[in-house]
Amino acid sequence: MTPEAIKQELLHYPGITVTETFWGGAFGVIARYDLPKLFYPADMDSRELQRILKRLNSNLKQTYSGCGYYASCSQLDVAYANTVGFVLFADEEFYNDYVGNGLGRI
Repeated sequence: MTPEAIKQELLHYPGITVTETFWGGAFGVIARYDLPKLFYPADMDSRELQRILKRLNSNLKQTYSGCGYYASCSQLDVAYANTVGFVLFADEEFYNDYVGNGLGRI
């Protein structure tokens, strides 16, 4: 399924976000709002925040099958003032591994 086809299919499900760029070449990566979200103070040093996310995403990649990573989410930024929000974007394989076999292994 192409990224455009996925976007069209997901228009039927309100509240789902699809990344414009598919990290690592993965398809079917969508925001999983039912999984833990990350929030940091809006005034946190951006280089430090990027360092934290890079390390976390590297650990996710090594721990779970499929494709999953934390990325910024403007919906969370609007919903929670004075914070920067990150949601876990994941394909179905990653999602099932994370939820079914090892939620919290990292």
